[in-house]
Amino acid sequence: MKVPEGFERYYPNHMCLLLMQTIYGLKQAARAFRRELNKALLDMLYKQSPADPCLHYCWTMSGLIVWLTWIDDCLIAGNSKGVKAAKEQMKQRFECDDVGFLTEYVGCKVQRNMDSIKFTQPVLLQSFVDEFGCKKGTQYTPADPRQVLILCELKSGLNSKDQTEYRSGVGKFVAFNSMVLTRNI
Repeated sequence: MKVPEGFERYYPNHMCLLLMQTIYGLKQAARAFRRELNKALLDMLYKQSPADPCLHYCWTMSGLIVWLTWIDDCLIAGNSKGVKAAKEQMKQRFECDDVGFLTEYVGCKVQRNMDSIKFTQPVLLQSFVDEFGCKKGTQYTPADPRQVLILCELKSGLNSKDQTEYRSGVGKFVAFNSMVLTRNI
């Protein structure tokens, strides 16, 4: 095989190889796996969420089954009978490791009880506290709830450095999320 046309000046006297399939660790590997995973979930009659492309769901005779995917990690939620059947379907398509009940997923801690599953991000929250010096129980919004904000005079507003820090904190706060999923989905 030869260097592609137009690239000869960059690679004189070199050869190129064409990979016939992706290799784990290459940039293309995650994309190729994602494409295969999406095909498998579609074949298993799961629909992709229009709000989040990493969430797939399907109503079965056992109830709602939800797959959350993150590169090559998958989380499945639903009742035990439906989850077991869906895992078997996936194991027929891919070599999978079943790591059991979820305690942590993509940087989130998972706490369960009989009524709910709670996802939290304590590491991200701690980095927010460390970076901005926040103390638990203190209000950090620029105004009281329901207060109408008015445009201030330029001299009484935040300086450029403080604006940047505030915007950085808001951006980090938006990235921080915590949610609770009830069993009665």
